[in-house]
Amino acid sequence: MPKSTRKKKEKTADFTKAKLKLGKGKQAASNATDTSFKARSIALPKQSISVVKDESAPTTKRNHTLDELLVQMKHYSPAVRKDAIGGIRELLSENPELIEDSLHSLLNRCVGLISDEDAMVRKSLISLLAWLLPTIPPDNLSPHAPLLMLFTTSALSHIFPEIRVDGVRFVDILLQVVPNVVVGDWATSEADVTASNQAETSARGAIPNGRRILNGYLALLDIKGSTNESTGVASTSTLTLSANSKLLILESFSKFLLVTIAHLNEQKNRSSISEASWFMESSFATTNAFDAFVLSLQPSRPNLHHPPTRRWQATGDFDEEDLPGYSFADLERPDALETWTFADMNSSAGLTDANSSGTELRVMADLCTRVSSTLVSTFLDHAPTVFSPSTSRPSTVAVELVAVVGKIARRLYGYVLPRIHELPDAAPVVIENLRTLLGYMATYFPFDTDNVGSAGTPLLQDLSLAYCELTSLLLLAAPPGSKRASKKDRNIEREMERVGDYVIEGLNGRVTLSQPLGKKLSGGAYAALLPTIWSLVNLPSINEDKQGGGDDGRLPLAHRVLEATLEHAIQSGSLAAVKPVASEFVSHLCLALADVNVRGLQLVYNAASFSQRFTDWILTLPRTLWELGVRDTSFSEQIFLFLLRLCQRRKRLLQSEDQRELRRRLCLFLPARLRRLFLDVAWVSRPVIGGESDELREKIGREVAGTEEGEYWARLGP
Repeated sequence: MPKSTRKKKEKTADFTKAKLKLGKGKQAASNATDTSFKARSIALPKQSISVVKDESAPTTKRNHTLDELLVQMKHYSPAVRKDAIGGIRELLSENPELIEDSLHSLLNRCVGLISDEDAMVRKSLISLLAWLLPTIPPDNLSPHAPLLMLFTTSALSHIFPEIRVDGVRFVDILLQVVPNVVVGDWATSEADVTASNQAETSARGAIPNGRRILNGYLALLDIKGSTNESTGVASTSTLTLSANSKLLILESFSKFLLVTIAHLNEQKNRSSISEASWFMESSFATTNAFDAFVLSLQPSRPNLHHPPTRRWQATGDFDEEDLPGYSFADLERPDALETWTFADMNSSAGLTDANSSGTELRVMADLCTRVSSTLVSTFLDHAPTVFSPSTSRPSTVAVELVAVVGKIARRLYGYVLPRIHELPDAAPVVIENLRTLLGYMATYFPFDTDNVGSAGTPLLQDLSLAYCELTSLLLLAAPPGSKRASKKDRNIEREMERVGDYVIEGLNGRVTLSQPLGKKLSGGAYAALLPTIWSLVNLPSINEDKQGGGDDGRLPLAHRVLEATLEHAIQSGSLAAVKPVASEFVSHLCLALADVNVRGLQLVYNAASFSQRFTDWILTLPRTLWELGVRDTSFSEQIFLFLLRLCQRRKRLLQSEDQRELRRRLCLFLPARLRRLFLDVAWVSRPVIGGESDELREKIGREVAGTEEGEYWARLGP
């Protein structure tokens, strides 16, 4: 029954007119077909039929040209952007001639991806720039450096922590290719910028690049700004760094400090000071005396027309020996009488004014204070794991974190402490912070453990060397005239005894499980020990109080260290990597003993045994010259300069019979560039008594007869 009713209604509906409701309009039939259509255009750049594609353009394996890859770097898909970066490296590695022509467009497109939100895109870009930027000549890259710095500093203050951490990787690349741009004006604070010229400030930005980079490091490490300035970047106190990320930031910060200190030394014209003498400056009476001392032993002096300055006096004291010494051959060089231009004098005056402000030193001292707590916490977090007596091997990241703490502290305090007397208000805080750090490190010194593997052993050795240097700098930084009677200072002196024993053991050959016959010091390790050795033989508290020896009957620490240093210099082979550095240091030490401008060393030299040991070392130099031959002329020149200055001293360090023995051992087989310097040494070291026979003089006369050296030898006189 219901079925027939439904059929009747359906038949009736076909002939019934539907009633329209107000505003609804005519309804479409249920079986109507929609015949409407829409047209859309598709943009295909570089694929127009009116443009002829250059078939000769280099392409990748996917048949993409450089222009097509640059367009794909702006694609919405991260996978396409990543593939485009990989394609650019493939294309440029096979066609390096494209780099120079497309450098502008390439870098403009790359900087936009520095803060890309996709991690794989950033990783690919880091790999590309790490390969590409070092291949570009500095002159071609320098115009693009501000653009690179702008986007890199922006990444350091990004809202996402992953992008901030990757920004540090970009800073590492820039430190390698444009270091001076990265560290430029790093010591400029916001107050300095506000007080500077407004037009210049608006042109170069509110904060200089170097300062923004430094603030980025401090913000990532959650280090608060000083009381009178803000960090200039967003707070990252909620960021919890993983061990790997923290290691990355601290390593990059260490590189930043290294480049910064090198930049400061270059500005102050201190870059020519060798690694075997920079730490001696604080022991000289004046800076000019130290400059003259270093200049007199510097081979192939390129800045002969810019000698150290001296204050003019109405009457001269000719007994002073802080004047720069020259050889006779120097006076015949064409650039010896070169004059200065007005531009040279103006630049020199400006440099003096810039260096006299002490702004960099104060900022560096403030940085020591702000970074101190981070260094202490990092060391305490990982040192128990690294130096645990358990047999399990600690992670490589933990070992590297402990090592980088010593590296950063060494660079910061190594720059500040030798000049801390210029900042009497900041000195107590800086010294106390270093004392706290060394107090925690002393528990594990020396930093030796057998379960760190071959990769971790050099890191721990560097940490031990850093501890030695920092301990010696701390004791030398005590105020003049202090009796060091406090308990803290007595603890430091006891630590110096441990440091001295470690230094002596290293010079004699440290015995380890892997090297039971003793491990020889490398050239780098020996150079790192030199500040400590100098401090140990130049410490008034140790030299004055313990001249009679210690309670155990041993010689004073300064004497034992000096004895080990001289023995190491004598026993080192002429062709060993450590020989040039060791010889340079001992030569500086030998001449400093008789220099009236050096304080503290005379107490050590009073012992007759050391005078004989210095003589023994000097008499080995002719053999070293013979074995060197023409292999290392710079090292040979260094030896001859030392012998020349040694014989020019009024205070003779060699007795007459020792000087005759030295002349007897000298040989005539020399490189051409050293012959005149050899003639200077032979003439200055000639016998004082006129009637005394001289075999060396007769040999020289026969060998140089009829040559230019013969004319020079004749002009020197009888």
